[in-house]
Amino acid sequence: MIGMTGIAAIFGTMAVMPYVAILLLVFVTSYAATGVLTTGVLFGRGDQRAFCIGALVVVLSSWTPTGGGFLGEVVNTFDWLLGGFGMALATYLEAGLKYVVLAILAMINGWLCIRARRYFERHSSE
Repeated sequence: MIGMTGIAAIFGTMAVMPYVAILLLVFVTSYAATGVLTTGVLFGRGDQRAFCIGALVVVLSSWTPTGGGFLGEVVNTFDWLLGGFGMALATYLEAGLKYVVLAILAMINGWLCIRARRYFERHSSE
């Protein structure tokens, strides 16, 4: 419930911001997150490094044709769900929506990498 409220607050704020400001905010945030994840891969240990590797894989894959196509389909699905009612709202929010989905997928993949690391460490001594 807290997460949904936070997302609603973010999208509500983005709805009243100029489109250029939204793009600037999204790009600055994404580059900062990529820098933090890269630093975690280089200097983190244990679960922190595993999470950063998993999350960075998702973030970097968004620059590939497959990952970019997936994010494009996220926007198309959002437009379809709105059914044409609020296309001005969709235009303003689609920049942020892609990155919200990307952040959620990065967190899921980071968590899966932590689980995989623990599994492999437990079973590699056999």
